[in-house]
Amino acid sequence: MRNLLLILTILPTLAGAQPGDSLFRALKSQAASDTARVNTLNALSHAYWISGEDSLAKIYCLQAIGLAKKQGFLKGEANARFQFVRIEMDVLDKVDDAYAHLDTVDRKAREAGDELTRGISFFRRAQLVSMTEMDRPEPVDSLFNLALDIFRKGSAKHWEAMVYQEKAGMLGWEGKYAQAIELYLKARRMLESLGDEKALRATLPNLGVTYTQVEMYKEALECFDKAEQIARKNNDIRILAFLYNQKGDVFKKQNEPEKALASYTEAAKIYESTGSAQFLTSAYARISDVYFKLGDYTRAWTFNQRSDSVFKAHNPGDALYHFTQINYGNLYLQQKRYRDAIQSAGRGLNRIEEASEMLNERSNYLRQLSEAYKNLGSYSLAYDYYVRYKAASDSLLNDESRQRIMASNMNYELDKMKSAKELEIQQLENRQLVRTKNALLLAGLAAICILVYILWANKRLRKYNEQLVNKNREIEMALDRGQKIERRRVASELHDNLNTKLAALRWSLESMDTENWDGFNRSLHQKLLEMANDAYKDVRLISHNMLPPELEREGLPAAFTELVRKLNELGDIRFDFEAHNMYKRLSKNEEHQLYNVALEAINNALRHAQARNVRIRISIEENTFAMTLSDDGKGMENTSARNGMGFHNISNRIESIGGKVQIESAPDKGTTISVTVPVA
Repeated sequence: MRNLLLILTILPTLAGAQPGDSLFRALKSQAASDTARVNTLNALSHAYWISGEDSLAKIYCLQAIGLAKKQGFLKGEANARFQFVRIEMDVLDKVDDAYAHLDTVDRKAREAGDELTRGISFFRRAQLVSMTEMDRPEPVDSLFNLALDIFRKGSAKHWEAMVYQEKAGMLGWEGKYAQAIELYLKARRMLESLGDEKALRATLPNLGVTYTQVEMYKEALECFDKAEQIARKNNDIRILAFLYNQKGDVFKKQNEPEKALASYTEAAKIYESTGSAQFLTSAYARISDVYFKLGDYTRAWTFNQRSDSVFKAHNPGDALYHFTQINYGNLYLQQKRYRDAIQSAGRGLNRIEEASEMLNERSNYLRQLSEAYKNLGSYSLAYDYYVRYKAASDSLLNDESRQRIMASNMNYELDKMKSAKELEIQQLENRQLVRTKNALLLAGLAAICILVYILWANKRLRKYNEQLVNKNREIEMALDRGQKIERRRVASELHDNLNTKLAALRWSLESMDTENWDGFNRSLHQKLLEMANDAYKDVRLISHNMLPPELEREGLPAAFTELVRKLNELGDIRFDFEAHNMYKRLSKNEEHQLYNVALEAINNALRHAQARNVRIRISIEENTFAMTLSDDGKGMENTSARNGMGFHNISNRIESIGGKVQIESAPDKGTTISVTVPVA
């Protein structure tokens, strides 16, 4: 359990990222006087630390401290010293230096009146004390309370949540799992509201560990899975290793040794690559225990020796790791090395004689001693140790039973709290609903009266409007029929009378003998002949366009095609026409109005625009007909274009068929007329 507390204390400080090229590029471009250089050095230190390169992390950390001191940059210096403490909590190599760094930060923050930095200093000191003096919970709790008071006053929500998380870990160590879970959940809610994913990578695993302690394995695995997603997203390999270990513990308790072994193995690989010796000891011991349960005693022995060697290499003297020691005792018993088992269990038992809370370890050692003496024939000693073993195991069983009851009670209390809050919210909502209903009832009665009147008035208006629309439609249809009849008559008069006379005039001019005329008269005769030809073409075009047969027979595409062909024969202006997706015809009235709009626009281009190219585009898309007429002429001011008589004529025609028109024009930018009409 003590090693679990060590892991729980370190875990909130972990965050994952490999040092990237961007940090090194930034470092090269930053001057020594730039405070950003200190921040970059701190970022490099953090990145190397999280990737397991503790030596490089310390180098950059010390560089940041030196540079920040020269600049008088307290925040950068404090962050660098805090980073040093975080590294030291992993390796426990220079603990005195870590305390000295915290002393310096506390003194400078106090002189500068920087309360937030002082609060962080208290927080880190509490973590360090819990790592190095685990039997002294009182100063740890007071330091956390000092930090918490500062963070609350300064509204530092992130750090406040971190304190709740650490205090939850202490409550878990004391066996107060329900209170621990409550604090973990409080920290989780705060961090989620802040969007602080880095801190959540620690909160979720610690919450999962506490769920494991009360045998809420489903909730524990859910926390571990969520934390694993975040850790993988941020390449946080140390937290991944921690999660593998904790998942392995759950699988072992659920009697799934193969899954447990796979998880422990993945954790060990990561700890080996990062050189995290204090965690590697636990991983090897766990693997040894699983192999023992699987009956693979050779591998169980090998991994237990590895665990023992790593632990002793970093804990000189008479240090002893109980997980490894218990494994040794089990292996000695299996090999029938009973005297070695007695020596191993006796040594372990002597080390925990004064530690009343280590019931599981005590029970295992007493069991091993009882079995060893029994097999050696010392039945009296075997019986004595068996009696003590039963007393310890019964006490352990009672504790485990209490934990199960605590888990049930905790679930009940959590559900009860949830139900109470939901009931309170529901009552508030109900009261609000009653007030809202009363207000809505009064408003509804008034609205019904108004609505009845509006419906009656609307019905009368709708009836009058329908009559008016029908009258207007009849008038429009009559006007349209009259216009068509008049167009046919005028077109016929132009074609049959005026055009015939112009043709006779042209033929007469062509038949005149100009051979004996002087140059002036011949030139005048040629001009008259050209004018007669032009007049003949114009009258022919006008008579055709007044009511083109193509429009009547085939619709707009054919009419525009013929119009463009004739216009291109008349002069220097180039006309282009394109039709897309014209899968249906419009009504006769709509086609005539649109054709006349095009004629109006073409007339403006011929008379005023001085254009060289005119483009006509028509299409039907999503039940909307669209027509665009654009030229590359001299254009005009937008307000002038809208105020012209031609535009008013176009606008009136389009509005009469329920469409919309837009004109865009600017000096030397040409003119574009866009028309849209809904298609039934």
